[in-house]
Amino acid sequence: MSEHAQMSLPLALHSTTTPRTHPASPVLGSDQTRLDPAGVFPEDLSELSLEEVQALDSRLRRQLDTEVLSPSGAHPWTLDHQQEVACELDARQ
Repeated sequence: MSEHAQMSLPLALHSTTTPRTHPASPVLGSDQTRLDPAGVFPEDLSELSLEEVQALDSRLRRQLDTEVLSPSGAHPWTLDHQQEVACELDARQ
């Protein structure tokens, strides 16, 4: 697990939780269909239901779609989170 994913949350998809590393950053921003790089990410994806992992995957993909169009490109945390979710989905096949 990456060093920035230290918070243990059973349902990391709730917008009432606090960001791990950037307290000034909004957890979900203005768009709850995307996952901000500083947003809450679960420490252990295996604790989530398949539907929760799929929802997290969807939010990360939408975030990546937005980030790749920006001048700075995809955020490293978004790429890391997407890789972790992809590995979790592969493990559940």
